[in-house]
Amino acid sequence: MPNGSKLPTLKCEAPMKDIFLIRHAEAPYTSSIPDPNRPLSTRRRQQAVDLAGLVQHFGIEEIHTSPYERCVHTIAPLSESLGVQPYKVHDLREREFTDYHVEDWAQTWRTAWMDPDFSFRDGESGREAQ
Repeated sequence: MPNGSKLPTLKCEAPMKDIFLIRHAEAPYTSSIPDPNRPLSTRRRQQAVDLAGLVQHFGIEEIHTSPYERCVHTIAPLSESLGVQPYKVHDLREREFTDYHVEDWAQTWRTAWMDPDFSFRDGESGREAQ
């Protein structure tokens, strides 16, 4: 600031909120199931129940989730225990890669991370998904 003046002190009247980001649990890849519909593995369904027990006392008032099945199922036990209906938010979804079978996902991920414009003909590039 010029002449050594100080910034004014701002007072925030609105209470601060904590935001918890929870990634979906494991959902095994199967080429016959479209990506948005991939379910959780049996083991991860139990972990979703355990997660609800861990965070249900944190004062969570709202839940926002991707519409993808694995995300909805990850948060469902918490939503049910709190009696809070989750908001499904389309933009919280994962990037749409392709509906076609991919033989080598490891190589696909490497390529996608190195080239933000890489996409399959029916999918999104990293740049488009931003």
